[in-house]
Amino acid sequence: MEVTLNEASKMTGCSVAALVQAVRSERLPVHRRVGRSYLVESLTLMGYRRSLGRGRMWDARVRETALALIAGADRSCSSLSSSEEGRLRRSMATMSACDIAYRLGGVRGWHRYRAAVPSGREKTKDIVGKTGPSVLVDQVWADRLGLFPGETPVLFGLTPSLADIDESSLLIADDEGDLMLREDSETLGEGQQMTDLYMFGQQRESMAAAHWLEERCRTL
Repeated sequence: MEVTLNEASKMTGCSVAALVQAVRSERLPVHRRVGRSYLVESLTLMGYRRSLGRGRMWDARVRETALALIAGADRSCSSLSSSEEGRLRRSMATMSACDIAYRLGGVRGWHRYRAAVPSGREKTKDIVGKTGPSVLVDQVWADRLGLFPGETPVLFGLTPSLADIDESSLLIADDEGDLMLREDSETLGEGQQMTDLYMFGQQRESMAAAHWLEERCRTL
């Protein structure tokens, strides 16, 4: 479903001016533009609302370290100094899932599509790294979170190249499409998967992911 910024303002509690600023800074992806009006997609808006925050988002090297720490790495493989990593650990230990999602970049880069070719979804499923609600097809993840396993109507995935998927599946932007994709060359890990589940999952799934993220951070 497409939502105008006026409607999005009522749904998020943000002013229209703040949402325009978020669109222009690419923190809130636009589904399409009609004249001078921006339209955003409802799943993206839900993720944006759940990841509202203030201050600077983490840069690439801090993000890499944060995700490694959430995943339980004993030692960071990033370029942060020991003192920088120590400050990051202390900061993350008090963060909510909303804070974590915001610092990691929120919904930046996410877009919703459908495949023009009949087998496009299946082809895409074999290419992308599954994240968010799509990890729940894995019984292990479902059991860890106390949720029911199963396929989701919308496939959530990260890929190093949307162009490669577009070439085989002919992606079309669609506010009711069954593909939610983001182009990202980073290795997909547990921290990102759970952050995406928190942002895009149904209420029970989102709450379970939030608890998982916050518990991981409390132990840093």
